[in-house]
Amino acid sequence: METTGRTRHFPVRMEIASLLLVNRLFTQSCRMQIYGMKDLLLSQELVHNFDRAMDIKEIMDTEKKKIMD
Repeated sequence: METTGRTRHFPVRMEIASLLLVNRLFTQSCRMQIYGMKDLLLSQELVHNFDRAMDIKEIMDTEKKKIMD
């Protein structure tokens, strides 16, 4: 049997889905590291500003989702 460089038992769709999942997990992991280190690296004022910016982003994302639906 010939192989084209891909694993025979995984269809291309599965490979793409797996790559997207790994990308999402990596992004979430980086985000969690940032959230974990902010208290150690930033002053109280900067932590407050960071948290406020994240709250605003969450509100904007929620409103954007409402518009799209």
